[in-house]
Amino acid sequence: MRLVYSKIRERSMNSKSRNSSGNMLILILVGIALFAALAMAITRNNRYDNGSTEEAALNAQLITSYAEKVSGTVQTLMTQNRCLSSQIGFTNGSTGLCQVFDQTGAGGGLPYQSPPAAAVDTAAATAAGSSLGGSYYYEGNVAVTNAGSSSADLVFVMAFVTQAVCAQINQITSNSTTIPNVAADAFDGTPYAGSFSTAYTLTTTGTTNSSGCFKSTGSKPGTGYHYYSVLLAN
Repeated sequence: MRLVYSKIRERSMNSKSRNSSGNMLILILVGIALFAALAMAITRNNRYDNGSTEEAALNAQLITSYAEKVSGTVQTLMTQNRCLSSQIGFTNGSTGLCQVFDQTGAGGGLPYQSPPAAAVDTAAATAAGSSLGGSYYYEGNVAVTNAGSSSADLVFVMAFVTQAVCAQINQITSNSTTIPNVAADAFDGTPYAGSFSTAYTLTTTGTTNSSGCFKSTGSKPGTGYHYYSVLLAN
């Protein structure tokens, strides 16, 4: 009897041990699965955030690089083609010695471009009732503080960029993602037609640089984030 009882007890203990080991294994596998799911979610979020930042930085680089090309072309037209500032033209498709986008070989030869679509804050432009979103403009009615004298300058502008792109533009132009404010009207998208007028003075909070991006609460161009770059200081 003792022998039989001992074997039964041994079998029961072994069964409990196997059950306990099995339960422990299940708990370990569940823990591993939960950890893997959490790690995947964190990785996915990080990839999304980094992708957004990287895309904004790329678009900011495209915008600022294009402004630099336009600036370089203007300088070339004035020095090599002997164009006066009043003769510089920015109309797409126009031909001539002093046309920035002339493709005949006589003028600037710079390909005409539109801003990257992902950089445009169309919602802000719509809310402001503005048609300026999604295009580059060249204005002669803005005097940018610290750019030169108090006279109007020739300025490259892009209204209604996204906040993320605005921050990355400032990282490029001033080594800081801080976005300054402008409460007054800054520019209105009037195309440059050879003459200057001091309709607006662009002064940001802090130091006003010759190029950068700011947050506006003025009616022109409207509430949103806007980029500018001085092509020719007067």
